[in-house]
Amino acid sequence: MKISTIQIRNYRSIKDAKIAIGDMTVLLGKNNEGKSNLLMAVNVAITTLQEYANIRQRHIFIARYSLRDEVYRWERDYPISEQKGKKRDKKTMFVLEFVLDDKEIAEFKKNIGNQLNGTLQIKIVFGKDKKASISVVKQGKGSKLLNEKSQKVARYIAEHIEYNYIPAVRTIDHTMEIINDQITARLQEERDKKDYIDALNVIKGIERKILSNLSGEIQTALVEFLPEVTKVTLNSEDLGMIIRRRQEYVFMIDDGEETNLRNKGDGVKSLVAMSLLKNKRTIPNTASVIAIEEPESHLHPSAIDALRKAILSLSAHSQVVITTHNPQFVDRNNIGSNIIVDDGNAKKANTIREIREILGVKLSDNLFNARLLLYVEGITDRLVLNTLLKHYSLKIKRAIDGNELVIHPMGGTHHIEMHLCSAKTMLADYHLFLDGDHAGNDAIRRVSASGLLNIKDYTLSYYTDMTRECEMEDMLDETFYRDAIIEQFGVDISVGLFRARNRKWSDRINTVFVNAGKVFDDDTLIALKLLVAQKVAANPAAALRPEGLEMLRGLISTLEKKL
Repeated sequence: MKISTIQIRNYRSIKDAKIAIGDMTVLLGKNNEGKSNLLMAVNVAITTLQEYANIRQRHIFIARYSLRDEVYRWERDYPISEQKGKKRDKKTMFVLEFVLDDKEIAEFKKNIGNQLNGTLQIKIVFGKDKKASISVVKQGKGSKLLNEKSQKVARYIAEHIEYNYIPAVRTIDHTMEIINDQITARLQEERDKKDYIDALNVIKGIERKILSNLSGEIQTALVEFLPEVTKVTLNSEDLGMIIRRRQEYVFMIDDGEETNLRNKGDGVKSLVAMSLLKNKRTIPNTASVIAIEEPESHLHPSAIDALRKAILSLSAHSQVVITTHNPQFVDRNNIGSNIIVDDGNAKKANTIREIREILGVKLSDNLFNARLLLYVEGITDRLVLNTLLKHYSLKIKRAIDGNELVIHPMGGTHHIEMHLCSAKTMLADYHLFLDGDHAGNDAIRRVSASGLLNIKDYTLSYYTDMTRECEMEDMLDETFYRDAIIEQFGVDISVGLFRARNRKWSDRINTVFVNAGKVFDDDTLIALKLLVAQKVAANPAAALRPEGLEMLRGLISTLEKKL
């Protein structure tokens, strides 16, 4: 059994959203746009269902941190902006849809007495009284009879859900609860054996062995993130009684000095919680759901890739739902499993471009590994600078080849803030190289005023022999690409209108094309810039005008110092 979809209506910032839950579901978005609220909605729905069914701790893991407080409180969880409106029916609704296989359909009919078509919808509604109204959504014949058995149906579903929720703030208490859950679940397998009932000494041996084995498994998983760990020890002062009551365990980690987990830093505690889930056992014929809020929290960047692989391994046997700001957790193989959350709305991503835009960075390994990011406006700017920088600077050539310096096109100047914020998040240094036109100047003033840019972190393409706007192509000698433009476009640019440097390159070439009787549009400009970039790549030594070479040397000096 698996959860196929969840619908959320009027929960915190979420007005109405329906998302598909696959093996791996990634919720992406900026801060305060609703990612955490979507994840909390999953938690509220499943936890409420389990509470309603009066399920006791046996074969499931209940996120008890949420039970200490009210799982739903109308004043906190119903959209605040709607609370004083004239609408009468001010309720929060969740609808969980489950998919059952043939064996589960037969089991459901045997236990509940109703035939299903393979899907089962449970609706959970909260009002001001904070009490949950739970019903089975079924159209047509048999719906009334099935709803009369709602508690029995809820119990059936709850008994087949194994649920873990890992919040962004992973306290030691929460980590110890996960350990308690795993110990209890494994001891349950021994609970009904005669040896356990009749011989306490046998029980002690079994419990001691389980603690020892779990210690070894935790150590094995944890070493992937913290190689310096040499020993993990779980002990109990009350062997023989663990199964009868929950208690405190002593969790010692030796990473050079043996220390109680309670005294470790937040990063280590976070990794322990993740490590426990990595090697967790799942119960046959249950829907295993793991919800993780910001798995990258408290982690050093070097540990994130290993954690990403661990979480992906969980999706082989559990449905994993995470919220994240980190591009490394994006599922690139299944674009639709990434859910974009924006302004309280949620939608399935259709293209990688949408994901790149919401994250504000290009999703490439080179970008993540870079020490220095050189942001440029377009793809042809990257092609030209990549060639020229490598030709005129051996140090920069080595940095580019070794992915220490990445030249990253932004697609214009509209989203500079997002790119610079992402660079700061990745702890990478950055530099901007923009056209010296109105758009470039305005962008520099805007991001400088926001505090994202210092004067040492940008270069605008100005040239001493030009009096107005400039752009990167103005640094190039037109004689080396003139013949290629004649051959491909039938336009000769060696005319006074183009050679007069009172306007930037794209404006001048636009005028020449129009006067030659040619259509000049965005596609024409892109084709021209690409042709020029290709000519630069073929012969960088002949590409620059003296003023352009002077500009390039200044940029090279700045980048070499930053490297």
